[in-house]
Amino acid sequence: AVCIACSEVVFYSCTVYKMEKPYIVFFYFLWEISIYCYVLDVKIRRYHYFLSTLGHDLNGSGSRRLVLYLKLLTRFGYYYLCLIVLLSSLPVLAEGVSEVSTSENPQILVDTDWLADRLEAPGLIIVDFRKSRRAYLCQHIPGAIYLSRDAVLSRVDGIPNMMPPFDDLVRRLEQTGISNQMTVVVYDEHDGLWASRLFWTLEYLGHPDVRLLNGGWSKWKRERWKTSPGDEQAGIASFQPQLQSDRLAHKEWLLQHLSADGVIVVDVRSPREYRGVDVRAMRGGHVPEAANIEWERAVTPGQIKVLRSQAELDRIYGVLSLDRAEEIVTYCQSGIRASHTYFTLRYLGYKNVRVYDGSWAEWGNDLSTPIDK
Repeated sequence: AVCIACSEVVFYSCTVYKMEKPYIVFFYFLWEISIYCYVLDVKIRRYHYFLSTLGHDLNGSGSRRLVLYLKLLTRFGYYYLCLIVLLSSLPVLAEGVSEVSTSENPQILVDTDWLADRLEAPGLIIVDFRKSRRAYLCQHIPGAIYLSRDAVLSRVDGIPNMMPPFDDLVRRLEQTGISNQMTVVVYDEHDGLWASRLFWTLEYLGHPDVRLLNGGWSKWKRERWKTSPGDEQAGIASFQPQLQSDRLAHKEWLLQHLSADGVIVVDVRSPREYRGVDVRAMRGGHVPEAANIEWERAVTPGQIKVLRSQAELDRIYGVLSLDRAEEIVTYCQSGIRASHTYFTLRYLGYKNVRVYDGSWAEWGNDLSTPIDK
C-alpha cells in the first residue's frame, strides 16, 4: 500500500512538473505492478483464511499437513507470478531508462520555460533571427533584438550564404549588442534551422556561450508566453573574435582530407539530392565516401518542431559509428542545413565538428572536384 501511494505521488509530480516521459513510464509500471500484487495478495490471504478454517475442521495430522502444503504452494505461486510480471516489464523499463540519458552538451539547447524565467537576467541577450523584420516588429520575445540574416550571410564568388567579410560581420554583431561576456540565446521561426547558422557563426568567431531556443518562436507562441511589440535596441557592444579555424572546412581542406583516417563527411541533404536525382548545381551527386543523414530527421514532425531526444538522436547518428575523437564535416547545398546538423552533433557532445561553408553550391559547380552518385 505504501509502494502504491509513493508511486502515485511521483507519477503526479512527473506529470505536473513536465518530467521526461521515460520517468512517467517507469513509475507507471511500478504503480501497475503494485496494484496488481496488492490485489492478488488480498485474494491469497482470503484463500489462506479459508484453508486455515478448513484445517481446523479436518481431523488428523495428514489433513492438516495437506492444508499446509496448499498454503505454501499458493504463497510460492504468488511470488512466482509477481516475478513474472516484473521480468516482463524489464524491456519497457530498459527502453525508458535509455530515453532518460542526458546530452553531453545540454546547455546549448534551452527550453521556453528556462528562457521565460530569465528574460530580465543580466548578461543575457536574446537574438530574433527570423526572416521577417515585420513579424518581429509585430510580436517578439520580450527584450529580443532583431538581427537580419543578411548580416551573417553573403554571396561570395557566386556562392550563396557564405560568411560575409570579417570586419562587416563583427561590426553587425556589435551593433546588435553581442559581446564576449554575454550569454546569447538565438531563435528563429520553429525548427532552429536558421538559428543554427548563427550559432555556428558565433562559435566559429570564438564566442564562449551561445544557445538555441528549442522550438523557436512557434513553441513560445503556442505556449502563450509573454510577447512584446515594436523595436528594441541593446546598444553597441564590444566583441573581440577569436577565430576557431577547426569549426570551418574550406574546399581545399576537404580535398586534402577526403581519404584521411579519422575524418567523416556527412551529407545532410535529402536522399534525392545525395543520389544526384535532385540536381541543384552543374552536377548532381555527393562528395566521395560521404554518408547521408538528412538534417530534418533530427527534429520532430508537426507544426512545432523541436530537437528529438538524445536517445533518438543517438539511434539516428549511430549508423555512422562516430568516434568522439574523429573529425566530422557537414555539408548541404549552401551551409544552412549543414549548420543544423553541426548544432545537433555539438549537442550530442561531439567536439571536432566543421561546416563546409561552400557546400554543394561550390563543390558541385567545380568541375575539378570528384563526385559519386
